[in-house]
Amino acid sequence: MRCDYSTSAGSTLYLSLWCRRVADRWAADDRRVRSWCCGWPRGAVRSRLLSSTRREGTAEQLVRLARDRRGEISLFALGPLTNLAHALTIEPELPMLLHEVVWMAGRDRVPGNITSQVDTDTWHDPEAAHAVLGAGFRMTMVLMDATNHAWAGEQWFGRLARHGSRQATYAHDVVGHYLDFYSRFDVTRRGERGCLMQDPMAAVLLVEAEMATFENHAVSVELAGTYTRGMTVVDLRGYDTTMDPTSSRPPIRVATKVDHVGTKTLVIDSFTSRSGDINTTDQISA
Repeated sequence: MRCDYSTSAGSTLYLSLWCRRVADRWAADDRRVRSWCCGWPRGAVRSRLLSSTRREGTAEQLVRLARDRRGEISLFALGPLTNLAHALTIEPELPMLLHEVVWMAGRDRVPGNITSQVDTDTWHDPEAAHAVLGAGFRMTMVLMDATNHAWAGEQWFGRLARHGSRQATYAHDVVGHYLDFYSRFDVTRRGERGCLMQDPMAAVLLVEAEMATFENHAVSVELAGTYTRGMTVVDLRGYDTTMDPTSSRPPIRVATKVDHVGTKTLVIDSFTSRSGDINTTDQISA
């Protein structure tokens, strides 16, 4: 079963950080914001999850959990928003049931990565993205504008390799493919092998929002353009016209600038000061 998570190197690297930080937050927060982690739980928790997934799809499971735990679930979405859009058709009140949604996708003032104008995650299902962005979720988008500076080079990955923990070793091994991929395009411009840490940067902002600068804008998705289908259209005007009304679109909190040095440090620190794994039924497989 899949949910709105990519299987990128970033997903792998953010997981250890995310579980540790959420565990810390639970200790200090009576509301206990429950969030889905990307990975298999163990033991009895895994057995219960496997049993439930035979009876319901991802969208149905999200709706059930959101109804049972109104206002408690923060959803961190990577990749296309297909499952979340499907869940919205099942439960139109879903924006009121989830605490928040954080999505790493979209671009505004920078080029796309799958086409000149479009990012990969929106391109794969622009209709889903357009529906979710207009539904009224308490939602944060972490744009490529903010994450394109999150380059991790050979020195950073060397630190990761030298850490020696099982989690760090696994993350370093998995990321090799992405190092090769990004280096084919960026090694001349960046001056070293490496890759962008877009997904883990977005994960950090879910628990450390003060590490970014945000603006509130209506965001639409182009659905018909020959060269721009899937492009995220961020309305920076602050007013409507009869030709292009956006007042019906809810404002989205858009991350425009991120402390990329601080977030990369926080990811490394997550491997050197882990507080242990957490086991919770609020986990879903990727």
